[in-house]
Formats: sequence, structure tokens, C-alpha cells
Amino acid sequence: MLAKDAMDHTNIPNLPLPESVDLSHADWEFRNSVDYGDFDNPDVPNIDNIEEGHRLDFMISLTGDVILIADGSDVNYLDGIDVNSVIDCVEYHSSSDAMKEIEAELDRGFAGVGIVRYGGQSIERISAGFDSNNSSVDFEIIEHPTPGYQHE
Repeated sequence: MLAKDAMDHTNIPNLPLPESVDLSHADWEFRNSVDYGDFDNPDVPNIDNIEEGHRLDFMISLTGDVILIADGSDVNYLDGIDVNSVIDCVEYHSSSDAMKEIEAELDRGFAGVGIVRYGGQSIERISAGFDSNNSSVDFEIIEHPTPGYQHE
């Protein structure tokens, strides 16, 4: 599981969020090392932003985006990401009519088609470890995130 901030979001003082989840035990945490105010859970390994000079925290869109995880061997991302360095890539969008942003060899479909913005839903891989490079087939929408638990 990847978390923007690997913290217990149900226990934030003065901010009651009943639909929040505890992400303090995530497998990986997005971290921007040039943002000195960015939360960092020392017990969770970091995934760093490679965009030089980018000072904002990692954030993904609620309706559509691409999450691409690479091994770091391609140090010049400005000329495009070397496909051989990609560990996994998921493109999600709430609409199946959206234009694809990523090459088909990395992801041929969209995860999350029909997901409701601020609906408390989550996108989950259907079979842990299975990746056909088509997110339309590999992922499903579940009604509530369940960090650390894979549905069957």
C-alpha cells in the first residue's frame, strides 16, 4: 500500500474525519525531501519525487491521474521514462471517455471508472501480484479503503 502521508488520519487533533483510515503501517510513503515540512513516518520507507526543484508535497488527483513507480535507473526523466525502469504503472480515471496519458505498453486501460469524488471509495488490485498492464482488468472499486487487507 502506498500512502501520501503514512499516518493515522483518524486521529488528527481538531479535524474529525470519520471516513479516514489509519495509514501509519503503509508499505511505502510518498516523500518530498526538499519540502522540510512534509510529514515523514520513520518506520515506513520513502518514495521520493524525482522532479528537480519540486517543493510541493506529492498529490494525486481525485478524478484521474497516473501513478508510475520506477526503479531509479533512468536519471533523465525529461526525455521520457525508460520503459525498462518501470516497476508498475496505473492510470485511473472516473470516466472511460478520458484521453490516455501513458503508453499502452505500460497500461492499456483505466482503473476507477465510475468512482465517486469524495465518496470514500478506493481502487484495489483484484488479485495481489497479478498485473496484466490493463488497469481496467486489474483493479476494482471498493466501498471503503482497507489498508493492509486484500479482498478476495
